[in-house]
Amino acid sequence: PMRKIRFTAEYLGVTYNLGSMYVQEWNYQSPTGFDPAYVTLACVDGFQLLNLTTITTVSGGSSGQTTAQRISSLLDAGEWPGGMRDISTTATTTVQADDGNSRSLLAACQVVEATDLGAFYMDERGYAKFMSRNDIIVAEGGTVTAFSDVPGSGDVTYQAVEFDISDYQMINKVTVTPTGLSGQTASDLTSIEDYFQHSRIRTGIMQTEADALNQAQMIIASRKEQGVDIQLNSLTVDAFGEDDSSRVVAALNLDMFDPIEVTQTLPAGNVVTDSVIAGLTYQITPKSFLVTFTCAQPFAVGFLLDSTVDGILDEDSLAY
Repeated sequence: PMRKIRFTAEYLGVTYNLGSMYVQEWNYQSPTGFDPAYVTLACVDGFQLLNLTTITTVSGGSSGQTTAQRISSLLDAGEWPGGMRDISTTATTTVQADDGNSRSLLAACQVVEATDLGAFYMDERGYAKFMSRNDIIVAEGGTVTAFSDVPGSGDVTYQAVEFDISDYQMINKVTVTPTGLSGQTASDLTSIEDYFQHSRIRTGIMQTEADALNQAQMIIASRKEQGVDIQLNSLTVDAFGEDDSSRVVAALNLDMFDPIEVTQTLPAGNVVTDSVIAGLTYQITPKSFLVTFTCAQPFAVGFLLDSTVDGILDEDSLAY
């Protein structure tokens, strides 16, 4: 148990990391007659290790640390290897002193993640990665990869796509309360009048009410009309075969928070949606290789100079 394994793919001389896991179970299926024997590996990623690690006192967990510094202090407290970290250098939100309570290392890191509106996850190398909201804004404002269901269009072709129109991600009223403080509320009256109230309550360990208000306002700016227009839920790309190298490279190379544009051809007209990758799933057999990108709108959005995605006047919002 807990033997580390790594998945990679090689294409045109380039090696791509797909995932790094730990074997939790080895399930052996005995052969019958001429049937082959199978061993099925049940695997978990590093989040399981963080969840099984209990911490109390955090050395260096003082008031005024940035969220990135606090993540590093927490990982130090849990003795997570320094060579298996990828921590943001752009975090600006500062946090309160660590309370020293007993909790899992994973839960402690996720509190910091929510406080920053950033992202904390295990990347394809098995590294504990923390992205500040600024990192996310820069990533989602980068070069767009265009997909289409029309071969020869110049865009990358895809296998399947899933759209919907729903209010699941809409938020038009939110209260953010820092530990020990009174909290701040932001709302959008127009959205509430049009779509009824969709409220959320969030907590965090940010130091100031000003940061709490900034977070609340950013959430409203990014989610007050989420779901009004058709939105992309997932995109599946076939990475098997060599008839289209751009499709295979896109399937293997795209990562979390990369921006994509998807065109679907319909009798009444094309549907074009912009979104951001929020998760990756691989389905691999000896004769197939499908990559599914889960898509979502991050809380962190902002105006990015010179970006064709997030640098549009009268459309994109300023960030804090």
